Formats: sequence, C-alpha cells, structure tokens
Amino acid sequence: MPYEVLFKNLDEANEKVKKLVKEPDLCLIKVNKENVKLKIRDKNKLYTLVFSKENVGVSSVEELKKVATDIATKISCKETKEL
Repeated sequence: MPYEVLFKNLDEANEKVKKLVKEPDLCLIKVNKENVKLKIRDKNKLYTLVFSKENVGVSSVEELKKVATDIATKISCKETKEL
C-alpha cells in the first residue's frame, strides 16, 4: 500500500523521509507539467512525495527534478530511475 508523505517545505520533506525510510531499495522520479513525484520503495512500503513549485520555492520543473534527485541521493537509494 503506498503512503503519501505530506510536507510544507523542503526541510520538512528531508526530515520525514529520513525518519520513515531506513533502507531504500528503489527511487522513481516521475516528471509532470506541474510537479515532480519521488516514489521511494523499501522492503515493505512505497512512499510518495509530490514536489510542486509552490512548496519547494523553485521556478521550473527541471529544478524540481534536481531537488527530487538530491533527496534520493541523500537517503542513499540503491537505484534511481526516471519514469
């Protein structure tokens, strides 16, 4: 069952992800016109973070993609793919 991680800003997103996900196996990044979704799978669960321009404070989707990639790197995802 997937879980959506809600957050107000980037710092809160980092804290929640580090707290919830201990050993991520796979990170998927899905780029849409309005937002970027980071899906993090560990052994038991799938977590989804939705980054929008408003809650991250950036001006383009490419910058959102970079933010999602940075978080995936910080939590030591074994594999990161873009959908």
